Amino acid sequence: MEDLHTLIETLEGTATPFTMDGTLPPSQIAAAWLGHYATPNRSCLSLFLTSGTHTGFIAAVHEGSHAIAKGAAALPMDLRVYEMADPHRKSDDIQAQAMAYGMMAVDETIDMAALCGVGEGVEALCLNSFMAQADATQLGLMGAMLAALQADIPCLIAGGMAEKNATLLARLAPEAASRLLRVEHLGLEQESDPAMALLLGYNQLTLLASMTEQETETQAA
Repeated sequence: MEDLHTLIETLEGTATPFTMDGTLPPSQIAAAWLGHYATPNRSCLSLFLTSGTHTGFIAAVHEGSHAIAKGAAALPMDLRVYEMADPHRKSDDIQAQAMAYGMMAVDETIDMAALCGVGEGVEALCLNSFMAQADATQLGLMGAMLAALQADIPCLIAGGMAEKNATLLARLAPEAASRLLRVEHLGLEQESDPAMALLLGYNQLTLLASMTEQETETQAA
């Protein structure tokens, strides 16, 4: 627990501050966010869910027949599914393993993370209660979010579980949490299918980045 507190504390002030202004139009929010980071070349959409659930969905994703798999294949985006331990099995070891496993969603091969968890998750006011109440799926998702912030790469999130994690991070490390971009800031609905919203959000961001680059090149010429 002390190591986790230390990690979260180090996230503050480790990167150029960037504050998300949710009152701006989506295009201005996206432009400001992209201006803070280098244009992403390769993203990874990581889905966290409980092992043994949604087996049909997982099979369709692995086969490439699901719309989410087809959408990711059409973009410069990897798609990874993280199956986490039974939520009723809780111990310090399982919690630590879940967080560490989630952190593997962010590595040197990607420069943008798109993250969501299947399920609602729990709300927590402090890290201690979060660690005591959250299941492995939510812990894994939190590990991925922390890893993205630590690597200082863009992190696009969607879904109730990710929202609850982001709310807790905003209490613990507000400067770092402000670098998380919610799909709702891009004018996208996320409730029906957060993963598809992430795909659309990433596509929207890359299109805007491409248009911005073309405009810059035209002005330079």
